[in-house]
Amino acid sequence: MDEQVIQTKKPRAKFEWAIIAVVLVAAIVVAFGIYSKRDSVNKGKILISELDNIRSAVTMYKTLNKANPPTLEALTKLNYSFEPGQTGKAYLEKVTISTGGQLVDPFGNPYKYDSKNGWVISTTKGYDKW
Repeated sequence: MDEQVIQTKKPRAKFEWAIIAVVLVAAIVVAFGIYSKRDSVNKGKILISELDNIRSAVTMYKTLNKANPPTLEALTKLNYSFEPGQTGKAYLEKVTISTGGQLVDPFGNPYKYDSKNGWVISTTKGYDKW
């Protein structure tokens, strides 16, 4: 008969556990960094889309009423209709409004609106030139 060799497992050394812990922490840090960057990039894309929608709503209001809207918030409450008797549609829909009633961008900062020239910008640092 063959002799069976019973191998006993040696307990892991402390430095092996330390290496495992360092690798796990590094993986978590890298994953969090990637997630944060993707989140910021996606919010930037949403911001571009929202600015385009808001600016289009301002232009439509200006075209139909021959004046700039008084506030951005007014665009969410006022309606327009191309044919008399039809139910009106809001100039601006599906935007985030803060508890204070202001329109806010995906980063949670309010939009800045100049009612003289009808221009809208974001107040988020780094995105204020868009």
